[in-house]
Amino acid sequence: MGGAAWSPTGQSIRDRITLWRLLLKGRRQCRVSSRKIRRLLLKTNEPLAWKLTTAELESHLTQDLGQYREAKRGLTSKWRKAHVTARTRALLKSATRRQANKNDITAYDP
Repeated sequence: MGGAAWSPTGQSIRDRITLWRLLLKGRRQCRVSSRKIRRLLLKTNEPLAWKLTTAELESHLTQDLGQYREAKRGLTSKWRKAHVTARTRALLKSATRRQANKNDITAYDP
């Protein structure tokens, strides 16, 4: 469906790009949801982005767009594989813990 594989790292870059675009759009007196901007400010950990000038916003946008384009060339698939393997390890670890807890509970006989 999409061209790039999803990963949390790639999503954070896309969130920053969306934040810069919305702030620039607001500077041009277009309607922008302030709630959406506030959520993105928290999500991207950029609380002072409201105070940036238009030139600074544009430079952040071009920098993040370049970073995202570069990542789409080959890093997104690596990020996706790393995310999936980390997620699989976490699930296996929690499953083994649950199994160990289940064995401990059944072994207990008062």
